[in-house]
Amino acid sequence: MKYREINPNKPDFPSREDLIRILERFPLYAEKSWQILDMEKKLGLFGKLTPVTEMRVRPHVNALLAYALLYKSPYYDPVIGKLGKEELLSRIILGMNYITETHISNERVPLPEHIWGDDWQSAWWTTQIAIVLFLMRDVLPQDLIKKAERVIEFEANRFIDLEPPSGLIEDTKCEENAWDCTILAWARNIMPDHPNSMKWEMAGKIFAINSFSTFDDHFNNSWLDGKRVRDWVSTHNVFPDFTVENHGSFHPAYLATFSLLCYAHSAYLLNNREAPPQFQFNVMECYNVWKRFILWGGRVAYPCGNDWPNLRVPSPFVFAFLSRVYNDPLAKILYKWSIIRLDELQRISQDGSFYGGFLLPDYEGRAQGRRFEFECDVASSIAMSYLINPEVEEIIDAEKIVRETGLGVYNYKYSEFLVAKTPYMFASFSWRSLSHRPLGLVIPYPKEDFGGWIDENLTGDLIFRDAENKVQVEFHNDYLLNNGFITCGVVKRGLRKQEWLSNQYLLFAALPDMRTCVLHDHVIANADGEISLNMGLGYHIENDLLNGNKRTLSSAEGEVEVQGFGGRSQIIPIKSPYLKIDNAITIYSYPAEMIYVDSSVRNDNFWRSFTIDAIYVPFSSVKIAKGDVIRDCTAALICGGDSGNPILEHGIKNNVLNLLVKGTDNKMYLIVSNLSRESVTHRVKWKDYEKTFHLKPYALKIETI
Repeated sequence: MKYREINPNKPDFPSREDLIRILERFPLYAEKSWQILDMEKKLGLFGKLTPVTEMRVRPHVNALLAYALLYKSPYYDPVIGKLGKEELLSRIILGMNYITETHISNERVPLPEHIWGDDWQSAWWTTQIAIVLFLMRDVLPQDLIKKAERVIEFEANRFIDLEPPSGLIEDTKCEENAWDCTILAWARNIMPDHPNSMKWEMAGKIFAINSFSTFDDHFNNSWLDGKRVRDWVSTHNVFPDFTVENHGSFHPAYLATFSLLCYAHSAYLLNNREAPPQFQFNVMECYNVWKRFILWGGRVAYPCGNDWPNLRVPSPFVFAFLSRVYNDPLAKILYKWSIIRLDELQRISQDGSFYGGFLLPDYEGRAQGRRFEFECDVASSIAMSYLINPEVEEIIDAEKIVRETGLGVYNYKYSEFLVAKTPYMFASFSWRSLSHRPLGLVIPYPKEDFGGWIDENLTGDLIFRDAENKVQVEFHNDYLLNNGFITCGVVKRGLRKQEWLSNQYLLFAALPDMRTCVLHDHVIANADGEISLNMGLGYHIENDLLNGNKRTLSSAEGEVEVQGFGGRSQIIPIKSPYLKIDNAITIYSYPAEMIYVDSSVRNDNFWRSFTIDAIYVPFSSVKIAKGDVIRDCTAALICGGDSGNPILEHGIKNNVLNLLVKGTDNKMYLIVSNLSRESVTHRVKWKDYEKTFHLKPYALKIETI
């Protein structure tokens, strides 16, 4: 398909015309899902009836918003979209008829199995209906306008005098409160003369300020809109460090839902009204934490794991909003980059979609289900970016600004993970990932395609034949360093009749040289048993779309290129003390023999649909007796330049780990860790250095010598 070009080098890029050149391709994909359900009643649907209402209603209303924007824009080229303006209007009218006729507020729903509304996310879906009405009021039939207003009124009225919910550990309510306030803001602005209009606005203020609320807000005596902040706030949805948890642990995707408050604020912005301050309450505080997880090309890192697709297509709206309202330089850069990326992805798929069927396949040859939901989310985000229309400008040193954003070391103690973001790497370690298993990341600059946020990344695999594959983190100790961190803890593995079969002692350090990470993994049997799988290290990397579908491996044995998706699945022995990948990261291990597990297929679970390769240090799978050492593995991962094996000394004596590592800054880092439940006195001697350490149970010390 021949698409119209966009020119990122234009001084006004991305302009509204550029956005339409992306969005006008979307009907090529969306039309695969269009169906007329009842021509007599003029009901049409994007998608298919599914058991999950969200996967039917949400993509449908987002597709309607995209079509409405195309209909209204003078830049739309029907030759590209293969739909004329009249066809667009027909889809919008039939689609709006469907969504209003099947809403629960209709006394006689024509398709009872399609009924929706008064639901968990229905306020958010109705917001898209409100925006379509905002765009199309002058061309929609009057009876359809009244039906749309009925739906909007019903959904907005739900929240009058309703107290917002609160949630913190594992399941924040920030996202839900924020999407609920969007319909309140839009209802207030497109139906300003409605008797409940001011009540909607008051409810919107309450839900907005209680979306990203922290414990400290309950003691905030500053005045806001006639009251102290503390008198507005009744919820606690965000930790004091402005992290949030959903699906079980910290999740950057849910911290990013501050964008929903931006949607609500946009209702006022686009109707030339001043938005109440509640609609931006704590937005910038959340943004300033979220951007610490943005990598060098705009991709977001997931230090506690990810249960959404590996490839999250950029959503430009939030960057457009932050550019216009806050004149934020990073947002201006990422807004431009996100539009460039969307163009690239569409040119790969060649069917108007953004994700492409090779990542998230459609079902039964139709655009439907969760994948269709994601596609339509992106389309509506582009439409909203068009409406926000921020001023664009050339940002000098854009790559430098992105690289330096969020640099620092952080201990997020509420969600139990640490991060070191340096000019050379993104390193993190989580003791409570989404799966409640430990997980580490080492991503070398500028290779953000080294994602690898897979369960138990950098903590190895251990499976017992006669026990459940369960883990439990017993405890951990965390220390921040200058430009780095170190953490150690104990993980119980293998549960057999309420008995844990092993203890895993894990230590992970991001050294102050800002390039080197060190891992020590020591597992001891607590009982007799039999092991079926025993692998140390477990460093996972993608080998798919983002890296050109190939990796180059270098070792003492030479160089080899491995293909990702569509290649040949194989296990490559690395009989070398080191392995270098794409000249971006070098791994040294003890024992010195590694294996590279080269996959060739995409994960069947479409949340992780990329091809994922892995590097392990293999250990024998045998019968074990209580007290046996199941494995003892040490590894160093060096980002960027490699000056040789940094591990100068490692070993365990009397339950104390000695680890001496040479950083790329030529400094010697000594790590001494007590692996026992008893306090110990331990003496270290290395060349001219000699010192006695007094260590409490499971404590550690790190020194530069």
